[in-house]
Amino acid sequence: MSLLGEAVRARREQRGVDQAQLAGTLGVSQQTVSRWERGLARPRPVRVRELAEALGLDAAELQRLAGYLPERERSALAGDWQAVYERMPELTEPELLLLIDRAGEELRGRRR
Repeated sequence: MSLLGEAVRARREQRGVDQAQLAGTLGVSQQTVSRWERGLARPRPVRVRELAEALGLDAAELQRLAGYLPERERSALAGDWQAVYERMPELTEPELLLLIDRAGEELRGRRR
């Protein structure tokens, strides 16, 4: 199980909501919620925000658990790397690792 899956399952159960109910709220299938919770799939960024809202969780933290950079870092990336470089001292270790991982994925994509 992934960290995202553990967080979603724990909060869903804490709120007394079953997978089918959460799926209905989000407009996805129960199987999709099950795959998220088991770590077999991860929701798209927009779904992570919806999931956070539905469960009353912090969207930025849920994005990190899903392996996405929080919106504030993504918007900085859209601007320029200088902004990211200047903010590096503020980033947590997991955020820096995600940034490095995404840069590696971009580089591998360019080499193909």
